[in-house]
Amino acid sequence: IRKDVSGARYWYVMTVRVKDHTEQQVTSQKWTELGQLTWLADGSGLLVTASDEDSFPAHQIWHISYPTGDVRRVTNDPNDYDGVAVTTDSTALLTVQLEQSSNIWVAPDGAASRAAQITSDNSEGIGGIAWTPDGRIVYTRRSRGTSKIWIMNADGTGQSQLTVDDYSNISPSVSLDGRFVVYSSSRTGNHCIWRMDIDGSNPEQLTNENAATPDISPDGKWIVYSASESGKRTLWRVSIDGGDSVPLTDYYARDPQVSPDGKQLAFVFMDEGVTPK
Repeated sequence: IRKDVSGARYWYVMTVRVKDHTEQQVTSQKWTELGQLTWLADGSGLLVTASDEDSFPAHQIWHISYPTGDVRRVTNDPNDYDGVAVTTDSTALLTVQLEQSSNIWVAPDGAASRAAQITSDNSEGIGGIAWTPDGRIVYTRRSRGTSKIWIMNADGTGQSQLTVDDYSNISPSVSLDGRFVVYSSSRTGNHCIWRMDIDGSNPEQLTNENAATPDISPDGKWIVYSASESGKRTLWRVSIDGGDSVPLTDYYARDPQVSPDGKQLAFVFMDEGVTPK
């Protein structure tokens, strides 16, 4: 993982010479995510599952010529591919195509036995959902390899799209006064925290680092989120109006949720000092 001149973090493909451990960048192509790499039998190139800004979060299959570093996209569809392998003569490849089906259900009074499905597109909610104070639902919908943020009534009617760009917009959180939606968006090349009005107007970028899973404090003044710096995901805080971000942890932590009184945080924590048994 490296940063480009804008500070955005991307994945690059490298080779390491076994004899003297010399590292070399294979191609200038940068990806938002990288999956499995495999060499062709004659060493003339590699196949890799990866996503760029256009395909994220779906992984596509790519061919990298070696040693020239020329890149060609083998698949060009909205599907998601996990891993790639080739036959010994490199005449055929093997991969796993992933298909996800997701809809949103509402359970009155938390009773799962009375839960009702309110969407049917099979692509809703995977990137996050949130209630508004007036009982509507802000949610994500996957379309053509990207995630967009929508809003609808609690019975599934009145669906309206809030983000209209062709980038990944996920993890919505709604302020308790119903004015704002904050979310993570890749529209600048790196997933950053953005804010928009509840009707989708006035989008504004609030952070620059690789950030995700924002949550708004009950008083509507602060946003707590997780960000990845130097390969470690930690918690940060930024004003709802933007400005300098403040670190909250120096250890691995993600997916923060602010308590109803605004005094505590619940989050996922990994103890890096524990040795797995």
